[in-house]
Amino acid sequence: MKTVIITLVILITFFIGAVIFQQYVENSCKTLLAHIERLDESILAENWEEAENNIQDLRKEWEQKKKIWEVVLEHYDLDAIEIAITKIERYTEVNEKIMTLGEIVQLKFLIRHVSDRESFRLSNLL
Repeated sequence: MKTVIITLVILITFFIGAVIFQQYVENSCKTLLAHIERLDESILAENWEEAENNIQDLRKEWEQKKKIWEVVLEHYDLDAIEIAITKIERYTEVNEKIMTLGEIVQLKFLIRHVSDRESFRLSNLL
């Protein structure tokens, strides 16, 4: 009986931790996507000074999130996000609108992909 109780406590603790982390990742993704949207709008308006500020804000936010995500998430996904942000920074520096917008679309996809992969769905559990 003692073994069953200990096993249940461990399982419950695991699931509670997983739910909390999943919520954290989802909220983090929403925050990052909001920064990306602001950046996207400034690029579309060709407001390069504002875009520089927005990419700096995005970079700061990403560096904070990345520290926690590295512990649990796939490094391949994190590397892809890092590469996309770095490309966006460079394209923004040289005022390259088309390439920047293309990378922004890719970055949005990568962030949404992380959120989808970490959500509790039957397809993710199997």
